[in-house]
Amino acid sequence: MKKSLLFCTCMLLMVLGVIAQPPGQLMPTATEAKVILALMSPDRIPVANATLKVANSKGMVLKEGKTDVKGNWECLLPINQTYALTVGDSVAYNQFTVSNRPGLVMKHSTFFVGWIDGKFIGGGKPINGQVADGYATLNLHFKGLQGQPLANETAILTADMSKKAYQSTTDAGGMMHFRVPIGESYTLALPYREAFQQFEFPKDAHSYNINLKYVYAGKVVIERMRAERVAAEQRYDAYLAMKIEEQFKNRDKLGHKKIFNATAIKVSEPPFKVNPTSYGFSLNAEQDSPFESPYYFDGMLIAGACWSSNELAAVNAKTGQPVWSVALAESGVSNIEGKDDVIVCTTESCTIYVIAARTGKLLWSKWLA
Repeated sequence: MKKSLLFCTCMLLMVLGVIAQPPGQLMPTATEAKVILALMSPDRIPVANATLKVANSKGMVLKEGKTDVKGNWECLLPINQTYALTVGDSVAYNQFTVSNRPGLVMKHSTFFVGWIDGKFIGGGKPINGQVADGYATLNLHFKGLQGQPLANETAILTADMSKKAYQSTTDAGGMMHFRVPIGESYTLALPYREAFQQFEFPKDAHSYNINLKYVYAGKVVIERMRAERVAAEQRYDAYLAMKIEEQFKNRDKLGHKKIFNATAIKVSEPPFKVNPTSYGFSLNAEQDSPFESPYYFDGMLIAGACWSSNELAAVNAKTGQPVWSVALAESGVSNIEGKDDVIVCTTESCTIYVIAARTGKLLWSKWLA
């Protein structure tokens, strides 16, 4: 009987030793690190007499204690693990990792916004003086795309069933707070995001304490981008109106163009390589793409080098030696048509070229569109 009682007492002391570490100078070991947990409000004011719980990755509470007047609480924890820290009513408020270093002493600081024993930490007052039971507290932290706090951002939290709406605005640090009755689902709306976030708070809990961080462009950036886009659209509309007006000035009553933009050409190196054959010769262009049919005139063959080239050339029909060659402004030279000493071709980008067949001189060109 005495042995059993002594055994139970020892087991109880062992369990209490795991859950509640006595204050004092704890010493790290080869397998356990000394962890100093510091709890502060957003204004860096120590939060004393706050209950802290440390749980492992499976949710099992390993250590529990209260902060001292400086907001600190010490405990020993196995190294090389990640832990969840519960603060007051906020389960798994944040996480911290103890590295794999024997004899480690580390400090983990937590800036807490929420409820502890019915008292709100972090600014603001409870609605109608009510305590935390029956309410959900939302602490939302908004940061911009560059990591800067988003101040003066307004949001509305609407109850999906009762349609009651609650409004809040971020402070200089980008924080906003809501406190609403549980037993509802809520939708958070921002000025340019109608359904930014949904929340559900069933009645099977006493209270909820939610702490979330968001990265959001913010209304200032969004409104600037919208203004820039509207201005760009207005500039483009003005440009189109000007082009349409110009086009109608240059067309007759039937809509046919009266004035065309001219496109110049320039002399170029001969594009063809002449290869002798048993029956005469062959012409090869450097680019490997389709070759349009040539045009014969006065002992010359005239053709574009190939579809991917912008070069047009004439060669001696008996020897293949170059007579003249020019570079057009666009590639995709078409088949060549002609009459007497005048040849005509078009290009992929819609220009008509009229050229003297004997010399390769440009007579005129018209850019169609």
